[in-house]
Amino acid sequence: MKTKKMIRITIIVILIGFILTTLTSVNFLSKVIADNSKDVNTLLAARIYDTIKSDLYEPIMAGRTMSNDSFLKKALKQEEKIPEDEMVSEMSEYLSTIRDNLEYSTAFVISDKTKKYYACEGLNRIVSPEDDAYDSWYNLFIQSGKQYNYNVDKDKVNNDQWTIFVNTRIEDENGEVLGICGVGIIVTDIQKIIYKFEQEYNVKINLADKDGVVQVDTDSVNIAQAVIDDIASKPVSTDEYFYEKGKRGSYVVTKYMEDFGWYLVIRNESYDNAQIFSNLIVKNIIVLAIILILLLISVRMILDSEKKKLEKSAITDSLTGLANRNYFDYRVEENPVLFMQMYRSVAIFDIDKFKNINDTMGHLKGDEILKQVAHLAKETVGEKGQIIRWGGDEFLILFYQEAEEGYQTCEELRKVIEEKTISTISMGVCRLQDDIESSFHKADEYLYKSKNQGRNRVTVCLE
Repeated sequence: MKTKKMIRITIIVILIGFILTTLTSVNFLSKVIADNSKDVNTLLAARIYDTIKSDLYEPIMAGRTMSNDSFLKKALKQEEKIPEDEMVSEMSEYLSTIRDNLEYSTAFVISDKTKKYYACEGLNRIVSPEDDAYDSWYNLFIQSGKQYNYNVDKDKVNNDQWTIFVNTRIEDENGEVLGICGVGIIVTDIQKIIYKFEQEYNVKINLADKDGVVQVDTDSVNIAQAVIDDIASKPVSTDEYFYEKGKRGSYVVTKYMEDFGWYLVIRNESYDNAQIFSNLIVKNIIVLAIILILLLISVRMILDSEKKKLEKSAITDSLTGLANRNYFDYRVEENPVLFMQMYRSVAIFDIDKFKNINDTMGHLKGDEILKQVAHLAKETVGEKGQIIRWGGDEFLILFYQEAEEGYQTCEELRKVIEEKTISTISMGVCRLQDDIESSFHKADEYLYKSKNQGRNRVTVCLE
């Protein structure tokens, strides 16, 4: 109760202080604003810049997430081994999930090996950078060394709609290019944001590349056609807004957007600086007050929720440092579809005659062996899968590999533990089916087959 009361008091005090301070500032600033038109116009440009940047930066994060997805990397590495129909189906499902969940107009993957262009609808075409001018961007992007870039073009998949494509490089662990992935935003979405600013502030807004070619305009006729002549003379600076004052209060503000390689250009003939700035501050007061209240309430709720989760269970095994069973349950509940896409096979193993070790050598020695086994397992499996301490001396491995490859890794682990510790392990391996629980029972069943056949062995089920 005391905490809740303190939060309420804090919110009230902050809001009253903020409102009183801002209202006092509005009265003063409205009197001097006419003498500071450059600063005001630049502040307006900054607000527009922040809004557009926010909307354009989200697809960068989506593209980066895709490019680091182990499922996607693995699929591209093994593309030539996977039947084409199966590959197209997997890619279509994967891309459709991203497009629908993140609400983009499209999502795509291009394989560097085969130049196949995978889209949500299936295999779109084979990209031909050397022969088709439409595809020349592919080699230009790969050769640039950039991790991502933007380009505006008509999307052939979506009825030639003008689309902002966010292209992201996919590389393997050695830095070798596997392909390009990314998402698309229909230009109309950005046009709506720009149009709102244009109407509210009586300005003309463009996004243009370094050559001055317009990339985004509320009038689609100007896209890739209109050119802003003097933009090439603007320095490429990430910190400055370049302000040019014209006659009768007209102005042009230019800002280079480094993340996108574009310029934001804002033009106006004339307007009432004092009125706009006053309106801007008043609106910000309202918005910030609402955000502050929601933020404090949300923080409190999140803290309470996280505290309950931590009190209920930890997700890391304190002895071995491995993920524990609670972590596994959390991952499955969080996104079961993604879980099944990531993992292909499962292995369960335990330490042979571990009870005898505890009884004859003591629990401290038993703990030491558990830590040794966990360390060697983590070292051997590496990026091939996720290791979990299931309980006691029992461990579980979720492989990104198929059962055949998982078996080879398990056999390698068995040999390493036999050579480097005083113990041995028995293991069961099987494919990970849609029914997770039955897959675990199957792996456990084959673990006991290993036990019954003399221990210190790996038994695999390929059914």
